[in-house]
Amino acid sequence: VYIRGMRAQSTLLLVDGVPMGDVDFNLPSMSNIPLDSIDRVEIVRGPLSSLYGSQAMGGVIQVFTRQAREGFSPNASATIGSNQFYQLSGGAAFGQGPFNGAVQLSRVSTNAFSATAPNEPFGYYNPDRDPFIQNSGNLRLGWQLNADWRVEGSAMSSQATRHIDDGPDVDSKQKITNAVQTLALSGKLADNWRT
Repeated sequence: VYIRGMRAQSTLLLVDGVPMGDVDFNLPSMSNIPLDSIDRVEIVRGPLSSLYGSQAMGGVIQVFTRQAREGFSPNASATIGSNQFYQLSGGAAFGQGPFNGAVQLSRVSTNAFSATAPNEPFGYYNPDRDPFIQNSGNLRLGWQLNADWRVEGSAMSSQATRHIDDGPDVDSKQKITNAVQTLALSGKLADNWRT
């Protein structure tokens, strides 16, 4: 991700306010965020180091997971496609009185085409299929303590396995795990001060 010409390490990725990135290279790790768990995405371009630290020189990408709603709002979807692709997703947003929450679970799987092309140089072509599987979920629970104060916790987890060709008749697996947990207390300390 390049924002305003800055290198990828200068873009900060937040999931529900928590920084999430690659530990080795300090890069935003967006490839394994489950789309079904996203409520909205906000992007701020330009240097925001004064608010978010040195990693936000290019900008900030904030991902918000599914939010709670009053009442009960279920959702479900199923998708199938070529190369044995399927995607299953289901969840609900709920709330009654001071308590509310949201939950979402999903699975994506495909027995895809080969990760290498037939014209791969040096004989590294491996004609097998290289599958991809992702299991993910998120949970959000909140309690409105009074008119001014609220406590909320959330958790998102996503695990994916990719098969990669590593030479003739050699398969490697790449396992990717992203997880974020939050616990927040928000409220009003004064008429013009929320924290």
